[in-house]
Amino acid sequence: MPYIFGSKGKTHLKNSGVNKGITRITGNSSFIFIISALMIVFLIVYPSSILILESFGISKGNFENFGFSSYVSIFKNIHTFNAVKNTLIIGAGTTLFALTLGVFLAFLVCRTDFPLKKYVNWMVFMSFVIPHYILGISWIEMFGRNGYFNRIFVYVTGQNTRPFSAYSVISVVIVLGLHLYPIVFMAVSNAIRKGDHSLEEAASISGATRFKVFRDITLPLIMPTVLSIGLFVFSRSIANFGVSALLLVPIYEETLTTRVFYALNDLDLRGASSVSIVLVSISGLVFLIQYFLTKNKNYSSINSNEKNTNTISLGKLKYPLTVFTVLFLFCGSVLPVVSIFASSFLKRWGLPFTFENLTLKNYTDIFTNPKTFNAFSNSIVYGLIASAMAITASLMIVRMTMRSKSRGVKILSFFSSMPMAIPNTVLAIAAILAWNGPPFELYSTPWILIVTFAALFMPICMKNIAGLMEQIDPKLVEAARISGADGFGAMKDIILPMVFPGIKSALIISLLISLREIPISMMLHSSGTETVGVLLFDMRSNSGSYETTSAIAVIIIALCFLGRLFTEKGKKRRKYGKLSERNMQKIRKHSGAERRQFEY
Repeated sequence: MPYIFGSKGKTHLKNSGVNKGITRITGNSSFIFIISALMIVFLIVYPSSILILESFGISKGNFENFGFSSYVSIFKNIHTFNAVKNTLIIGAGTTLFALTLGVFLAFLVCRTDFPLKKYVNWMVFMSFVIPHYILGISWIEMFGRNGYFNRIFVYVTGQNTRPFSAYSVISVVIVLGLHLYPIVFMAVSNAIRKGDHSLEEAASISGATRFKVFRDITLPLIMPTVLSIGLFVFSRSIANFGVSALLLVPIYEETLTTRVFYALNDLDLRGASSVSIVLVSISGLVFLIQYFLTKNKNYSSINSNEKNTNTISLGKLKYPLTVFTVLFLFCGSVLPVVSIFASSFLKRWGLPFTFENLTLKNYTDIFTNPKTFNAFSNSIVYGLIASAMAITASLMIVRMTMRSKSRGVKILSFFSSMPMAIPNTVLAIAAILAWNGPPFELYSTPWILIVTFAALFMPICMKNIAGLMEQIDPKLVEAARISGADGFGAMKDIILPMVFPGIKSALIISLLISLREIPISMMLHSSGTETVGVLLFDMRSNSGSYETTSAIAVIIIALCFLGRLFTEKGKKRRKYGKLSERNMQKIRKHSGAERRQFEY
């Protein structure tokens, strides 16, 4: 059993069986563990603890107001129950919508002879690139009172009625579903490709119908993935603030996230904390339900050769399904971008789309406005600093996780992944409570945004780095150590070159999030620290200038699209074998006898 602290700073190897390459954390590694733990406590544990204590009236050690009065008051308020109801409807509806679309398209692309598979992948990718708030703006531009669909209806029918309404709970479900179903598609596609399809073939040979094969074989095999990704979609949808504020506040409807925001505007920190805990509790309850549903079930079947699978013929359904899929993807992925793009060139949104009503002024105003330039530069600078902090901590934690199975390292890894389950609005409230006074007064400074962004980026960086770290052969690192390299040399020459693609992906994704993130920026910014998210929200909320907002949205979509393309291109270029060989050459310069002694 490995321990956190060893004696005399020596490294002890465990060379048996599965634990090959696992070491005890000793000496210099103890120092790294302490630094990592301090970063996690500072970024995640301390703000979260302050939030929980504040909801019970305990303000940084002051127990005078301790009690449950805040929880009692919020549950006595009828608006709270309405907010909980809307939140649950949005969560359940979005999850059902996203799972249905994602599983259907994944099965269509991976297991059938559907003719336009590359087209589906690109359209799903485009839908994933569009930020949810911008997707909500395009929804208003298409289905608002003066939106394109209502204008087309009036023009075609000659009536003055407008049948479409952009503001409703169902609208939030559709917008969030269109934004989140690509995540389901990607996860389920991977699960289907990795499954052992010989089981399906055996069932078909035995006389089972296609529906029965799907129900009894395929669906149970991918069910753990469906449940896991469904939990993620549910937690992200109930945690969403931007779309809910955009499509529900104008009709005086609320969700838990909007109640947190307006409680903060009323300076009711305790009430905001209590509502935040309720929101996190709902996510935790869903997680427990998923855990108990899957803990005693094991659907593990891996196909060693993904290409040797029989493709299911769609037969007469091929053309109807092709038409339906193309129309859906066009409406869900292409039309929102076309709507935003068209509106960005109008002199005033709502004018007929004619040549005399077109202008480039919306774009020139963006590039000449100091406020806009400041918002973009703040988002990039804050994102770079925060991602550097998150990547540094992730590298240390993932490396220790690979080297040790101690309880301390597992706890550290758990807390570093915790922000994935915490809504962004809750992270912002926790940051306000933690950093608005001693011992660290970061409020009204850029650092409160940076440290909160770093906490938000931590799970993303961990995920991107961990996958590559697991592919590093422990013999490479240990051979370097035996040949005389210290821990820093092994990290510099072996580990960092191997995980650099993951670091690059984590950096790009973090920067994209900093450009499109709204609730954290809205709650934590001060004069001079506005980000692009604040600019978008204020411009839409205060002036209602759809044409200028659309121009900013086009720039953000372009940046997100380029960033995602760069990330995907980097994934295709990863050649771990060459990296290993290049770094092995440095090891081969040393004694071959020492290296052969290790290569057992």
